[in-house]
Amino acid sequence: MSRKSYVGFGGWLVLFAASLFVQFIRLLLSTLDNYSIIISDEFKLITDPDSEYYNSSLYPSLIVDTILSLFICIMIIFIIYFCIRHSIWFKKLSVIYIISSFIIQCLTLFWLLGIHFMPEEFYEEINIYQGVISSLAYMLIWLPYLLISKRVKNTYT
Repeated sequence: MSRKSYVGFGGWLVLFAASLFVQFIRLLLSTLDNYSIIISDEFKLITDPDSEYYNSSLYPSLIVDTILSLFICIMIIFIIYFCIRHSIWFKKLSVIYIISSFIIQCLTLFWLLGIHFMPEEFYEEINIYQGVISSLAYMLIWLPYLLISKRVKNTYT
């Protein structure tokens, strides 16, 4: 009877890596969307203090969102690098990534709930809780895996 070895990149780690790749692509696209919004004429109307559509919180919020997205993208690049190098930093940085992503989603939700100029239809058209719910589910699945998995423990030491 052969004993199964839990070492190396495989098993559920492949699924975790795929989720990192999807998140990286999603964040890059979000950053490009933010850039296109910032350079649009409509955005200039919303951020011009002389405009009737002016909202002082939009510009700083968009800049902060863009910076946080880039920060998470850079974090994912480091996670992938440490994964390939079989470094102990893979596990540590992955845990930090998962927790910080959840916190960012919670802060984004509080920001959205605090915007008073948006009509009620906006909240009905999109599920503003979706980011927090999916981030919580992601955290509940991957955090225990990274902390308890024999493969992660044996590979990234």
